[in-house]
Amino acid sequence: MRFRIGAYSVRLKTYNSNDLSLPEKYNHLKFQLYQKVFYILFIPVLPIELFWKIKDANTNKEASSDAELRTKLNLFSLNKKSPFWTYSGLMILLAPFIFLAGYLILNFGEKQIKNIEKSIENDKVNFRVVENIKAPILNDVYHIKLIEMIPQTDVNGKVKSFKKGERETLKYKVLSFSEDSLSLVLIETPKFFFADILLKDTVKVLKNKLIDISDSYKTIDLYTPIKDKNIIKAEAVFNIDNIIRE
Repeated sequence: MRFRIGAYSVRLKTYNSNDLSLPEKYNHLKFQLYQKVFYILFIPVLPIELFWKIKDANTNKEASSDAELRTKLNLFSLNKKSPFWTYSGLMILLAPFIFLAGYLILNFGEKQIKNIEKSIENDKVNFRVVENIKAPILNDVYHIKLIEMIPQTDVNGKVKSFKKGERETLKYKVLSFSEDSLSLVLIETPKFFFADILLKDTVKVLKNKLIDISDSYKTIDLYTPIKDKNIIKAEAVFNIDNIIRE
């Protein structure tokens, strides 16, 4: 099948001299406005130009024009817009891209809404966590996430960075509290705990330190580092996921 492209012209409308407010000397003429379009497979893709054919109204033969007439006709056609159908092929070609763009925009909008809703929910949870830290009661259960931080050393044995290691979730219960601190007891660890640190069974922690780990991972005194040849094998950072109050 040959791939056909090219141009053709379509007559839009026929006018007389009165329609175009022309002088009486042009009353014997009729004026046909044509639209030239670029096509692919005979489907119009883009308008190319508007042009006139001038004919004798009685004989239908093409007639000549003068400078005055050409000027008036050109001014009239300048105010005419190409019909919408002349862009139909372009719309067909662009349809998949318009659909894809719309889908991406809609999907992005939905993700943004979900992110905002998630952020609002996280803010609510964090607010409750902070309030529970400030006003604790006995047997509050703290769900605390842990990330092992494995030191990376240079050739001289100096720590230059940390690599994330094991991730665990721990549970602590409030044993007692005072105005500025809480005593926590470790009540649950994963069945298989591989992080190279020693978790403290009981620990006294300042409230402001707990508030610090309510919205981000930070180090806190819940563990004792393990040393190998006087080199610490791992550190850890913690984040309070939630506080369950029965």
